[in-house]
Amino acid sequence: MALLAAAPAACGYRQDVPRLPAGAASLAVGQVNNLTGTGELDVRLRAVLKQRLGRRAHLRLRPEETADLVLTVELTEFTIRRVLDPAIDRERSFSFRIVGSMRLMDMRSGGALIPAQVVRSGVTLHHPSSRIETPAIRDEGIADLLDDFAAQVERRIFLFF
Repeated sequence: MALLAAAPAACGYRQDVPRLPAGAASLAVGQVNNLTGTGELDVRLRAVLKQRLGRRAHLRLRPEETADLVLTVELTEFTIRRVLDPAIDRERSFSFRIVGSMRLMDMRSGGALIPAQVVRSGVTLHHPSSRIETPAIRDEGIADLLDDFAAQVERRIFLFF
């Protein structure tokens, strides 16, 4: 069994691990500005970003003062649209949409590695038995939306370069 585990390494195979751009060794999740008028989106998104990025074993999350790179986000639009399907006059879906921008700053040089790039995210939840929006439906939609938004930000950090 040990021979099988060593075989990929012996033949030159190695798994490519995404790295931070510009040779950076650490990242901070900086300020999230919420200009949408909907409370706590900034706090929730910052927590989701830290959780998603913290799952990467090779990534060192640091405070802003000591990080090589600092990620900041500005949320500018947030909408919830309720749609009643006229064909069956019962099923209701809730469409959630958020728009913002992300910026990735290199604190070593003071330059922007990703200067104010627009990020858009949208999710739709179908609730056949619901005719009204409940706090649970709203919270589920916002959680899914923020996770999708954070996933897009994460991909852009590692795939942009």
